[in-house]
Amino acid sequence: MGRAVNDSTSEAGAEGELPPRAAAAPVLGYAGRRQGMGRVWPWVRPGSVGFIVILASAAAGLWWGVWTWRVAEDRKAFVACTTILNVGGGTTDVEFTHAPTRSALRHLSRLPGPVIVWMYWPAAEDPGAAEAFRSAELGNVTGIRIRGEVNADLLLKE
Repeated sequence: MGRAVNDSTSEAGAEGELPPRAAAAPVLGYAGRRQGMGRVWPWVRPGSVGFIVILASAAAGLWWGVWTWRVAEDRKAFVACTTILNVGGGTTDVEFTHAPTRSALRHLSRLPGPVIVWMYWPAAEDPGAAEAFRSAELGNVTGIRIRGEVNADLLLKE
């Protein structure tokens, strides 16, 4: 079974004897396993419902930020090239003192109610205006009035 221990010899000099083992350190009960991520990780690992919800929330937040930025840039472009002549009486009169850009026309299409557009800008700016009107969808514009040196033929062609 076991080896006999010779009591007459010292422990250090005995052949074939092993030194005594040190006692094992007690396991501390407060270390335990990780409590926080052990419960959360199954819900947010790739492919889980929580992961998809987090990605969808991040994408929606990014989309909202880009949309808000674009609306603000469209408004700045609109303010830079227009003057509001009349608000009230059911219609809004908007005068373009510079050739409109696509972003200014996008903002014009967001204005509430019917809008009458007055076009009055220097003739040198005409080619840019024709390109801006090419893709404009102005459902709220009820009238367009041209005065000054604006090339109406170029605009009507678009």
